[in-house]
Order: sequence, then C-alpha cells, then structure tokens
Amino acid sequence: MQFETQGARTSTEFAHFDAEARAWMSRDLPAIRSRLLQTGLPQDCEWHPNGFAVAKVDWETPFSTVRVHVWPSALRVVFPAHPPVHSHDRHITSFVLGGQYEDVLYRVEPAIASDSKAVQRYDVRKPPARGAVSGDTLVASDEFVCVSELERRLVPAHAWHAIPAGVAHETLMTTGQFCVTLAVKGAPLGHGWEFVVDQPGLPERLISRRQLTDQERMEVWKEVVPHLESVLEDSSFD
Repeated sequence: MQFETQGARTSTEFAHFDAEARAWMSRDLPAIRSRLLQTGLPQDCEWHPNGFAVAKVDWETPFSTVRVHVWPSALRVVFPAHPPVHSHDRHITSFVLGGQYEDVLYRVEPAIASDSKAVQRYDVRKPPARGAVSGDTLVASDEFVCVSELERRLVPAHAWHAIPAGVAHETLMTTGQFCVTLAVKGAPLGHGWEFVVDQPGLPERLISRRQLTDQERMEVWKEVVPHLESVLEDSSFD
C-alpha cells in the first residue's frame, strides 16, 4: 500500500493503531457479530453524504469510535454536493464483513490557482456535538492542489482495509455493489487532517445528513444479516 502519510511520526502512530485495531477485532469479532445480530441497526443510523449507511455501535469498546458501514446493493441516498475525494482526521482500520470494498488512493501536490488541473482544498468543520447540526461544513482554504491517482484497492470479504489520517482517497462503490464493514476509528489528530478537494471558488456550505427511515433501515439490515451469519468464529485474519 502506497500511503503518503505526513511524516515518520504519523506513519509509526498509524502502524501502532492498525495493529491494535486488528488485534481487537480478531479477538472479539464473534462476540461483535453476535451482538449485531441481536440488536440490528440502531435508530440513529445515518446516510453518509457519499451514499452509505453509518451505524455507531452502542456499547463500550477500547476505541473512540466503532461503526458499521453498509453500501447496499440497490438502496442508496446520496448528497451530490459532497465531493468524493476526501481524507479523515483520524486513522481507520476496517474488516470487510461481507461483499467487497473498492477505493483509490490519491497523491495531493501543491499547485497554483491558474493551473488548469488545480482544484481547491476545503477543510471539514465538524459540528460541536452530534445532533447539534445535521452534517459537516466545508470551508475553502487558500490552498490549491493537483490530485493524481496513486493506487486502486479491491478488498474482498473477510479481509482488512485501512487508511491513515490525512490520506486522500475515494470510495468506488457503484450501485449494484454490496459491502458491509466493521470500522474502528482512532482519536482525532486535530485541525487540518480532514479535507475534501473540489472545484475552486465554492462558498462555505453545509453537507447535510439524515437518519434512515424505519423502512430503509429494515431493507439495509435484511441484506446485511446473511453476511454476518457467514463470518465464522474460526475465520482467518491473515
């Protein structure tokens, strides 16, 4: 994997986090699977602006956030104003519970505004608390960049997927593709790590989220259950 992290310290921290997250999921996956099968998706499950369902697990874990991400094969609610190329303000390690996950990593290099290939970097401003504002705010920075493809990754069921903080990437999950992952997120690293890239000159804007309706939640969960049931307790975690 050709990660371009922001220095040796970040690379070391990511490797440590990734190892801890994999060890926890490897050890506790049978219990996690059983609990998910008992509880289903929570009422506050949300649509991410890029078209997948996000459900935070509602029990205590060793990590700041553990979520189930679902890309249903048919049902998608997408917010077109949200740019697909983005980074995160924390490290993330995931286990693909079912289906397959596909993404592309990007190299982001400084550019000048007059460059015909330049796009603008927009910082992601989080709401002060979940529920205070329904979504994130994208705020234009004064940085212009050029983005080029670095690596495409196709991750099958029962395999690992990880992304360090600050690494630009794009999820490639078209309608018809299904995937469900268990995602472990590290602690936030602070301002400047999470951003999107988009055409220059866009105003500050709120990218809304909304909860799944009861009908949507049932439809998504119906597709997830067979994949959870297929994750055997003696699964290999190579």
